Amino acid sequence: MKHTEYSALDYPVEIRRLPEEEGGGYIACIPMLGRWTVQAVGDTLEETLQLLEEVKDTVFAHLQERGFAIPEPPPLEEPKQYQGKIVLRVPPVMHEELIHRAEQEGCSLNQFIQNALSRYLGGLQAMETVWKEWGQKRASAASSSNLP
Repeated sequence: MKHTEYSALDYPVEIRRLPEEEGGGYIACIPMLGRWTVQAVGDTLEETLQLLEEVKDTVFAHLQERGFAIPEPPPLEEPKQYQGKIVLRVPPVMHEELIHRAEQEGCSLNQFIQNALSRYLGGLQAMETVWKEWGQKRASAASSSNLP
């Protein structure tokens, strides 16, 4: 395969926003080829990805000229199918407490644990939303305070 054909393959890309103290913008790399081998930095996401493609093509041409093998990206994985079954071991004291709580709520142990996990995950999602909104408000306030 020619280096241009390798360049056309869909390699997994890792993208990270750079903090302002590091100059801002974005850095992108192709980890399976070496984080420092194929990487690009740009002011915008689009610019960074375009530069990454150029770097990838240059590196692949260089490797092929020297007779090195170019690894192919891994095949796309099929979405996992979950059966909805979890086997969980807990200390006997916790098991007893869970049964008592389920009886108090008038449901099975299985239903009680499912409800508890749903409440926990819902709380995590709520906290993530609050933090995201807080961060957006803070960024908005900071950018508006920099206006002339």
